[in-house]
Amino acid sequence: MSLEGLVSTSCLFHEKEGTAAIKVVNAASAESYTSGKVAIVSGTCGTAASTVDFSQYKTAAGEDFDVSSMSSVSRLAFSATPAGVMQTSGKIAVMSVGSKAGEVSVVSNPGFSGSTPTAAPSVTVKSVSGTSSYTVMLLGD
Repeated sequence: MSLEGLVSTSCLFHEKEGTAAIKVVNAASAESYTSGKVAIVSGTCGTAASTVDFSQYKTAAGEDFDVSSMSSVSRLAFSATPAGVMQTSGKIAVMSVGSKAGEVSVVSNPGFSGSTPTAAPSVTVKSVSGTSSYTVMLLGD
């Protein structure tokens, strides 16, 4: 099985002072991927943390996705409506990121050297208040 993909993030602002001065504030990155594994899962969650079940994702070959077979996770994307929090552990550096109104937050494994977790990658999600709909996309090897 092969993979082709792109993770692109950017922030661009034009700061103005009257009509004469403008300052452009920009941060952007784009990375292409030609190998690895990817899975995307959507669901609903409440205010208690729920573990994301990646086995509900079907690969291009129609097979269940096995997150425990991954040696590492490099990127995750998360969105939630109305608002939620995603946390990671296991073969993913411990990270926490939030989303509101369906905005997509992307996090990268910073690649801590000398740390090889033995537990399978784990992702939990929870709503900030009430119930939220969420989507998590995972990319790794």
